[in-house]
Amino acid sequence: MREIVKIVNSLQAEKYMKNGLNPIKVYWNVDKIVYEFDKEASKPLFDKWRKFELK
Repeated sequence: MREIVKIVNSLQAEKYMKNGLNPIKVYWNVDKIVYEFDKEASKPLFDKWRKFELK
């Protein structure tokens, strides 16, 4: 089973999708939308996100 990361920041999730990474699952949890992404595939995008380089 692959590892996943859960993203609740909609801007971050939008940037991931804009850069070609589709979520595995999207669902509503209490008061926010949760996006689940493959951990390994999202790592390069997360690194760019932390450096404010993700366009």
